Amino acid sequence: MSYAVRVDALFDLLFTRRVDPVWRWRAGDAAHWIYIGLSLVAVVWSLRRLRRLPSERQRRAVHWLAGLAFSMWIIPPVVLCLTDTGERWIEHLPLHLCSSACIIIPIGLLTRRPVILNYVYGLCFPGAVMAIVTPGSMYRQLSYLGFHYWLYNLSHVILIVAGLAPIAWGWFRPSWRYYLSSCGIGLGLVVIDYPINKWLNTNYLFVNIPEPGTPIEAMANLAGVPGYVAVLAGVAFAVIALMFAIWQLVELWTARRPRPALLAH
Repeated sequence: MSYAVRVDALFDLLFTRRVDPVWRWRAGDAAHWIYIGLSLVAVVWSLRRLRRLPSERQRRAVHWLAGLAFSMWIIPPVVLCLTDTGERWIEHLPLHLCSSACIIIPIGLLTRRPVILNYVYGLCFPGAVMAIVTPGSMYRQLSYLGFHYWLYNLSHVILIVAGLAPIAWGWFRPSWRYYLSSCGIGLGLVVIDYPINKWLNTNYLFVNIPEPGTPIEAMANLAGVPGYVAVLAGVAFAVIALMFAIWQLVELWTARRPRPALLAH
């Protein structure tokens, strides 16, 4: 392999979609897991910092987090559409789970509505985690070491931090009372997306075409098309229930922890 060919392959790996399978095997997969680890560290570090903020600074941080979350609907699509990635503006309406979260999370932060905050915890949070761990085939075509993939991970980290900040501040506690409303919001998004996908020839929430290279493809192999949509909805409802169950277990565990006895004077 000549020097010029190596330089060209490295440039493609870092800045474009055109990633050679050999380069992907050597550097891409390792970089993907590094991104996952760095994302986890960033989320934990950010939430710990936010939790220590005094109440007067929390009010200021709310506006910053709301603005950052909303900007994640604007900045990544602009970068993807202005660079050579073949993206269409019409594919970046706030109709995916994470892109809609860029609108819903700021509303929840600014209004503190428990219906919205519980939906964010129950479905948007695990959805953003899944997006980082198993990116769709469209994002797998981007270089794992390039700017676009870095921006993709950063945007989902911001959504996770902004969505969990109210819990870190003690504004609300997830409750089973909002399980049905959380399922209803998610189901409503599916009902809206299906005809829009037909009209615009898009695939928001992957309810029209099972996205290759994702767990949704396995659902389609199991239940067929469009039967996989019902399976996908059932999985989403189960995830919401699991998230509320996990929180209830956390509360039970913290309630039973022995409190340190006060020192006698």
